[in-house]
Amino acid sequence: MKPFLRSNRHRQMSVVWVLSLVLAVPQFFRQQALGQQSPALVGGVDAIGITVSDMDRAVDFYSKVLTFQKVSD
Repeated sequence: MKPFLRSNRHRQMSVVWVLSLVLAVPQFFRQQALGQQSPALVGGVDAIGITVSDMDRAVDFYSKVLTFQKVSD
């Protein structure tokens, strides 16, 4: 390959890279400024298990403070 062609191809790739940054960066900052967040990766939780030393106190805390729903003992 001739040096001129290699230099020209390098310049073209550099221009493509810079243009992609110019187009992508403002979109990123616009989303951050508007407070938009990406969608959550987790849609929900089916069930959890927690070991506690005082069951009545734990149920009171998790149901009233964290709004968990008790489904079984």
